[in-house]
Amino acid sequence: MDYPIQPIILSIPAVIYCIVLKRKDIPYKTAFKNLGLSIPRTKYLLWGLVLGIFSIGVAFAIAKWISPGILNNKNTASNFYSSWHLGYGTILLAFFRELVYTTFGEEIFFRGLLGRVLFKRFGFRIGNLLQALIFLLPHLFLLTISSAFAPTLVFIAIMAWVIGWLRYRSESIIPGLIMHTLANTFSAAVVMM
Repeated sequence: MDYPIQPIILSIPAVIYCIVLKRKDIPYKTAFKNLGLSIPRTKYLLWGLVLGIFSIGVAFAIAKWISPGILNNKNTASNFYSSWHLGYGTILLAFFRELVYTTFGEEIFFRGLLGRVLFKRFGFRIGNLLQALIFLLPHLFLLTISSAFAPTLVFIAIMAWVIGWLRYRSESIIPGLIMHTLANTFSAAVVMM
């Protein structure tokens, strides 16, 4: 069985944060709100959806530059989807898999916890730039597979900045979670084609 190790590891600092606040008699509700685990206003949910749909187009455009052999490389996350056949059901399954296995953990850590700390410490402009660059760091390993991933890294950096903006404006990770999950899902769909 395949376990969602990444979101578990990335959620540990958020869990520790909640425990520390609770020991200071700060309710979990406040800790969750600080982490962006709150329902934002509808307009930000729509922003997340619209930007997620836009990112789908960008993902397809970038995929045109990358050969299928590179996308199906066993060292890429997208390789998981190489045996899947494209269809509505597989897109839906990929969406939920990406939500659980990738995007929730990344959003709770990079935007929920790290983003909030950096926004508070350095303000939005510097804090958001820093969180986007820190989010980009682990993705740089794609260059060890092929330099053809360079355009993808530019897209990832821009997307991280936009998701940080959504987090800052909405005070929630949910709009960015929607955008991020849609982008990852349709990147997986490219591999299924």
